Amino acid sequence: MRYLGEAASLLASVGWAGSALFFEFSSRKIGSLYVNLWRLLWAFFLVLAVNLIFYPEFLRHVTPIDAVWLLLSGLVGFLWGIFFFFGRLW
Repeated sequence: MRYLGEAASLLASVGWAGSALFFEFSSRKIGSLYVNLWRLLWAFFLVLAVNLIFYPEFLRHVTPIDAVWLLLSGLVGFLWGIFFFFGRLW
C-alpha cells in the first residue's frame, strides 16, 4: 500500500495511452463516427454500472425533471461536444 498512488498514476497513464492508440487504429479502420458511437455507448453503461455499484439508491432520488435535464446535458456534452470534435479530427 506504500506505492498505491504511484501505481494508480502509472495505470492511469497506461490507460490513457491505450485509449489513444485504440482510437487511432480503430478510427482509421472503421471511421471516427462509429468509434465515437461505441465509445459513448460503453461510457454510458460503465458510468451507470459504477453508480449502481457504489450508490445503488441514486435512481430513487432522481425526479423526472432532473432526469430530463441530465439527459439533455449528456446529449449536449457528449453528442455535440465530443462527437463533433473527434469527428472533425479525421
